Amino acid sequence: MILMILINFIGWILYYMGYQYGWLIIITQFAVVPLYYLFFGLWQRDYLLAGTAVPFFVIHTINGIMNFAVKR
Repeated sequence: MILMILINFIGWILYYMGYQYGWLIIITQFAVVPLYYLFFGLWQRDYLLAGTAVPFFVIHTINGIMNFAVKR
């Protein structure tokens, strides 16, 4: 969980420093957020949270891909 938070903070730092590359944004700002909730749910044995984190991961990451990786 701590690693997911650190990756997210590093992603925001890089973003504001001007490193605004599609896949970097997707990984550091879209994918790690639901992974944090997944790992937290597994750690706390809260399987409802862990289960809802999976579709959250899929939807959130697809949203990032559609907005930052797919060229229109």
